[in-house]
Amino acid sequence: MSIRHYISKFALMTWKLHKSQWNRPIELLWVILVPVLLCLIAVGMRMCVGQPESYNAYYDPIDIEQCWTDLMKSLSERQDLSKKLNKSNNVFIPQMVLAWAPNQYNIFHKIMDLAIKDLHSMGTRDFRDCSEMERAVKNDYLFAGICFDQRQFVKIYSFRDHHLKQEEVLMPHFNYTLFFPSELRMFHDTFIGDNWKTLYHDDPKISIVRRLNDASLDGHISYVREGFIKIQMAISETYIKVMSHSQLPKIVLRRFPVDGRIQDPLMNYVNRGLPLLIIIGFLFPAQILVWQIVEEKQRHLRRFLINMNISNLIQFTSWYFKGLVYMFISSILIVLSVKVPWNSNRTLLTQTPWYVVLLVLSSYNVSSISFCAMVASLFKNSQFAVRVVTVLWLLTYMPFFVLWNNREKSVLLIRYISCAFPNTVVALLFEGLMEREIFFGQQWLDSGYILNSAVNQITVYHGVWIFLIDTLVYCAIGLYMEVWNSTETGGRRRKHIPAPLHSGDFSFPDREDSTHPQISQPGGIKSTKIYEVEPSHRRFKIKIKKICQRYANNKNSSLNFFSLNVYENEVTVLMGHNGCGKTTLLQILANLLEPSRGVVLVSEKNTQIDGHNASMQIGLALGDDLLFRDLTVTDQIRFICMIKGMSWKKANEEIAFYLQLFRLTHAKLSKIKSLTAPERNLVSIACAFAGGSPIVLIDDLHSDLDLVTQSLICSLINEEKSRRTIILVSNSTSLANHLADRLAIMSQGELKCTGSKPFLRSMYGHGFRLSCIKGKTFDFVNLKLLLAKYLPNLTVESDIGQKITFVLETKYEDRFAKLFDELEQNLEQLGILSFRLRDTSLDEIFMRFGSEDNEVTGEPSTLIDDLRMVLEESDVNGRANGLKRTRMHLWALLKMRWLINRRHLPIQIVNVFALIVALACTFSTLLLYGKDYQLDPLSFNLTQLTSVNAFVEYISDTLDMIEMQEFFTELLFWYDGHVQELETAEPTDLYLLQQEEFNKIVNFRYMFGATFGKDTITVWYNNIPLHAAPFGLNLVHNVIARHFYDEDATIDVTLYPLPFQVMANAMPPTPLSLGGMMAINFSFIFANMWQSMTVFNMLEHSFKNQQFLTGVRLSTYIFCLVIFDIARVVLVSIGMVIMMSFYLSPQHDIYLYMWIFLMLIMMGLAVATLSYCFSTIFKESNNAFIAITFLNALGIIIFTVTVGDHMADMNDLYQPLTQYSFGEIVFKLFFMYEYECLCKDDNIRFISIEVENCAVNPHCCS
Repeated sequence: MSIRHYISKFALMTWKLHKSQWNRPIELLWVILVPVLLCLIAVGMRMCVGQPESYNAYYDPIDIEQCWTDLMKSLSERQDLSKKLNKSNNVFIPQMVLAWAPNQYNIFHKIMDLAIKDLHSMGTRDFRDCSEMERAVKNDYLFAGICFDQRQFVKIYSFRDHHLKQEEVLMPHFNYTLFFPSELRMFHDTFIGDNWKTLYHDDPKISIVRRLNDASLDGHISYVREGFIKIQMAISETYIKVMSHSQLPKIVLRRFPVDGRIQDPLMNYVNRGLPLLIIIGFLFPAQILVWQIVEEKQRHLRRFLINMNISNLIQFTSWYFKGLVYMFISSILIVLSVKVPWNSNRTLLTQTPWYVVLLVLSSYNVSSISFCAMVASLFKNSQFAVRVVTVLWLLTYMPFFVLWNNREKSVLLIRYISCAFPNTVVALLFEGLMEREIFFGQQWLDSGYILNSAVNQITVYHGVWIFLIDTLVYCAIGLYMEVWNSTETGGRRRKHIPAPLHSGDFSFPDREDSTHPQISQPGGIKSTKIYEVEPSHRRFKIKIKKICQRYANNKNSSLNFFSLNVYENEVTVLMGHNGCGKTTLLQILANLLEPSRGVVLVSEKNTQIDGHNASMQIGLALGDDLLFRDLTVTDQIRFICMIKGMSWKKANEEIAFYLQLFRLTHAKLSKIKSLTAPERNLVSIACAFAGGSPIVLIDDLHSDLDLVTQSLICSLINEEKSRRTIILVSNSTSLANHLADRLAIMSQGELKCTGSKPFLRSMYGHGFRLSCIKGKTFDFVNLKLLLAKYLPNLTVESDIGQKITFVLETKYEDRFAKLFDELEQNLEQLGILSFRLRDTSLDEIFMRFGSEDNEVTGEPSTLIDDLRMVLEESDVNGRANGLKRTRMHLWALLKMRWLINRRHLPIQIVNVFALIVALACTFSTLLLYGKDYQLDPLSFNLTQLTSVNAFVEYISDTLDMIEMQEFFTELLFWYDGHVQELETAEPTDLYLLQQEEFNKIVNFRYMFGATFGKDTITVWYNNIPLHAAPFGLNLVHNVIARHFYDEDATIDVTLYPLPFQVMANAMPPTPLSLGGMMAINFSFIFANMWQSMTVFNMLEHSFKNQQFLTGVRLSTYIFCLVIFDIARVVLVSIGMVIMMSFYLSPQHDIYLYMWIFLMLIMMGLAVATLSYCFSTIFKESNNAFIAITFLNALGIIIFTVTVGDHMADMNDLYQPLTQYSFGEIVFKLFFMYEYECLCKDDNIRFISIEVENCAVNPHCCS
């Protein structure tokens, strides 16, 4: 096909899709506006939240000596209190002893002797090796331990005046490790049992805002409060003094100032909520799109369009761009909503340019639409597809919580897998954008829209590339699956059947069904297959050769070696019982269904090889399935004409002709779905004849049509049969007698007889029928004797009521005149009111050959007698009533519900899989870190940092300071660091205390810095990263060592946290608590699981009506539904609690399990009840499902936006929303569970009650 052809077909398909969508205005508004409306929740918060708050702070140098004094005082007070209460030492009340090892080296003795003078109130204890020292620190609860690396030293050195003699030679490398308990001993704005968090670069519990707003001089960093910095300075500086024989400059530690920062308090609420609002908002257009795509496949419309030369590629592309257009319109409206000033000229996203937001949303739309198209390609049932895409949409968002809660953990596999999920990627992108939005007025220097201090964050540009790659992958999978399922180009599933050698020979000399049966059959009338000899002067239009069709879930074949020739310009009427394969045969002829075996030739074209050209010859009227329900009557006929190659003008002429013919002009602008059943049947037939198709297939013409409509159709068929070949399916013998040139009667998928009407009557007619109407004195014996005089082999065909019928053989036809004369003379004596003679009718031939093989063919009188016997037996044994009948009803209804659930087993499997994934994401921290996780050692070497940004300034012209500044820059250069050199206007003033513009970005761009003064070195550190202070301090110590001692000198300091000794490490710290995670994820999955019952209920309407007709009371029916749903909810809830207990083991809490179990049941029953209510409102099950999804999602979104770190953060205003209430209760339960776990530890309980007087979390007093 040419490019022009592809473009024209694409334009036609696009026109059809948009026309259909515009004819559903409510759905169109829903698709476009729902994402915007959900984002307006954040806009409403923007209008309610007050003005941004300004924070400016300049911090004095940290008085490390005073901090050490305060630490010693606090620990001494704890010692006194513990002695008073007979409490032994523990991790929070240590002995004031500093252990060190190894003690065989005198240089370490010298360093410790000198350093301990600066560490007042602290004693020392030396050990032979570090392992012994470690055990002592842990078991004897010593303050800390120091392990020196002895590999660069010998045991004995000579000293003079506390300095190493100059003739001593040793390597200039000094490494040592500080052993501290993992638990912190000082608490402020944290909790008792908080730890060093060496697994993290940023604080997982405390937000950036809270760390910057901390008004203390040191920002309450653990390294100052716990004495680490004091010991590090004492050991490192003592070593340099011992080795260098020099007086060292004073080192001052100082926080970055916070200047000109305007904080937007709204971002504290929407930092997680806005990405969720966007993702959930676009869920609903995704549901509608998948529904529409799969519904076309479900009704064979996709295969029909493929046959009409609109390929899978064109259809896939048309659907893709149709969904993309409406999503893009929503994205534009979202950008407008977030960039319009709503409150005092403040927009929702002030820092992020509009084009960046639009770029993220539009690229996300491109990828998410391809994801929907891929999901739609996997299904052929719209209800199933909508439910699965909802589950997958939510599941592809959950990895974001795994990455967000474990951002410091090496989860590369999860990160790479998450890149395949558009929802996770867009959430990560908005995470970076929202971190920018926390502060107003920041000048961001990077072009990738990412915080420099963030770890493994995705930039906007990287995210766009990921979206494009995902789009290509999803589109490739989706297109492949569409081709595979439709077998458009064959593929592995398509059987390449070569055309027979005689495909052009329409005489078929080797025909096997012209004189003998197709397959072996038992003897009798039904096994006889004698067909009329085919006229040699007529051409075949359709040739069917040994077609077989068997469905996987059916043991019997729909078609069994079916062969038939259809002549050109004739009407062939196909008759047969229900389920005999008539519709299946038409679908195979229309190439909508591929036969299991056999060949179909249409106008000399094999449908399996040249299906497109063969199908273009055929016009189809197969009921409602091939009608586009949302098109108008005019658009429907126009679309059919245009896909058959007609121009717009010619299509209008066809429309006018058929609307006038079928008297449908009043409905030309009505939508197909709003028409009555007869009107839809007429439109279907008009589409079949429109476009000039030489072959017309019409299915079930007689149904739902009145006599006037039937006459219109019959007139059209009689007029057109001279120019067209028509196959008509109907079981109306009168219609067949009026229209048919040939008849074909089917039964059990086989052709039983075929031929013209005279041939069938002559071949299969079995004599004449004499019917007599009985009088009151009817004499059967004498009547039979009278008839036997003329007809020796007389048989009675039926004797029902007042009518008796005899079969008269044709060979005695010459005796009929005398018989009737004598019968008329003796009517009164024989008690006969009247009699009538008739020939064999088409009805009798049809009933003989068209009935099912397993039907009962006995005499009607025998059947009536059998029925009477059954009724008499039931009366004798007694019919069930009362309680027994109710039990039978309940058992039948419960079995029905069980069978329905088994029929929906695939969606149940998907729901169980979703629950497992949700549980794994909820407890991902425990899975990654372990139930009894331990902290890792952290070396303060620059190699541990993925990127280093620092600044340096010197305000002294002395040679020493200039040389140290050069060493500082050189060290960062060798570690791939980026150094910004600052120059101050006044040599005596610090740059960070003067430059306002630089201060606006310093906290978000640099990790640490240094100012070299005349006799003081100021080490600046960023309070956002957790470990910036020891990194910066160790770098300055290395600079001093290189200047005063050796140019190759290095000092490496390592923090080694000892194993946890309290129960505080049960749950690794995460940005979102375990309760919040569980509430969000479980609300998503459980709500979707229970609302799936809406679809079940909608699909049961017909069965429910049948149950009422058989006597089941409404109360019994409802009781059965309630019992079944309660049982299912209880079983699933028990399973979830059991799985949860495995994760929380060994810290079990029976009350927690009981409350969670109760909440799961309450939530499940609430959603189920809501589902049943919605199912009575909506006629379409998918509409009910989408509406409930929206209501449940609203509660989850509000909970996500409002949840914080404390129970007080919850707002009871939203409790009418089921999912919000569930999330609130689960959050509070786990909040109390975590506190209870902490308070179970005796040491934490002692510190909370006796030392802190319950002023610090956890409050163990109550």
